Amino acid sequence: MEWTTPAKDVAGYVVEWSPDPSTGFNILQFVPPAQTAFVHRDLRPDAASFYRVRAFYGQPSSAIEVSLDESLSDADYVARYGEAEDFGWAVPKASSTTSNADTRSLRVAGARAAPQDFSASRVESTVSGFRFTWTDRASDEEGTLFEVRPAGAPDFQVRAVVAPDVNSIGYALEPPARKASFRVRAFYFGSPSNVEVEVTGARADRIMPAPGARG
Repeated sequence: MEWTTPAKDVAGYVVEWSPDPSTGFNILQFVPPAQTAFVHRDLRPDAASFYRVRAFYGQPSSAIEVSLDESLSDADYVARYGEAEDFGWAVPKASSTTSNADTRSLRVAGARAAPQDFSASRVESTVSGFRFTWTDRASDEEGTLFEVRPAGAPDFQVRAVVAPDVNSIGYALEPPARKASFRVRAFYFGSPSNVEVEVTGARADRIMPAPGARG
């Protein structure tokens, strides 16, 4: 599917799919603002699929980079990462210690409602885990995106979507990665595009264009 770029200041798009629009849509992927096409692979043959696109908006926090201790050998990294572990330390939480009563609307230009004080700390009970915290400045977000840019990658990718007012989450690097950059973004959705239908099978090799998303 393809779409055209809507109004300015778009942070990215979310591509949504459903086998039956009357039951709602599922998020397939968040994509960066420069991307205007998406291919959905490995669908069930001879089935109808319904798609739509929504722009999302909101400024990100400052990015930070984390890295693992260089003294950790590759073999130890792989071995310790493969051990059984309770990942309760990574659960998203709303912490009162990092909340901020001085909140602003994301929908007001220049309101400076992006998350602030974004920071990371190592979780010593795990080989590659970090706990991230930030100050929530938005009063009307639909959620917060936790975004990762692996070392050498050109763009940030959405790795988690957390509920409004959450301001803490854990994440573990996975071997062989030893370094990555992170940021968070309070966001809200624009209006959905029209719905595009595709049928797999005889038309599986043809991507139908979808008119532009509305902001």
